[in-house]
Amino acid sequence: MFVPAMPLVGRGCKKEGSDGKGKGPTVWYHNGSLVGFFSSVHILPETGTIIVVLVNSIPKNDAADWVGQLLVEAMLDCPEKNNYLDLAKESANAYDAMWTQLPHDMDKARTPGSPTKPLPAYAGRYYNKLGNWFIEVIHDTEGLKFSFQGRETQTHRLQTFGTDMFYWPLTEAESRARGRWPDLDVATYVFHFGADAWRYYNPSMGA
Repeated sequence: MFVPAMPLVGRGCKKEGSDGKGKGPTVWYHNGSLVGFFSSVHILPETGTIIVVLVNSIPKNDAADWVGQLLVEAMLDCPEKNNYLDLAKESANAYDAMWTQLPHDMDKARTPGSPTKPLPAYAGRYYNKLGNWFIEVIHDTEGLKFSFQGRETQTHRLQTFGTDMFYWPLTEAESRARGRWPDLDVATYVFHFGADAWRYYNPSMGA
């Protein structure tokens, strides 16, 4: 998402095989990312080397990958090394630019229209099909807000986005402070209220 093309790791580290063709060292690799941490693992069986990088935050790029690749190239003493400092800066700047662009994309996606029901009618809990996860929509003197799983720390204010549509604006700083995954797609922040969208329970009106 954040660089035009991923770099080729290990350039110049090929060795000649019996067939006359160049073959680089074997690398087994996997990365990981969840809310709150990134990771990467590189295993080089021919050298008995394992490189594990753990990042205990949500960085502005896949820092665990960049560091892991850098260490692979350093360990193998590759003659053609990638400039990971430049790649890190480029990808972090692209991340910032996408957050800056998000409000403009939201404005472009906004459609004419307004709620078709009184705001209190939207209040209630909206469950997924399994019934093990919900969004709670609350009406108060300021309008509508919602929370994930009813958690006060994950509560956001809703604003009108179109006919029976609302959105919750979020900045990069707010996302980071709440420990949220950095979603940069407009669709993540828009709610479409419809009869078939969710299994619905309104505590003020009954099932």
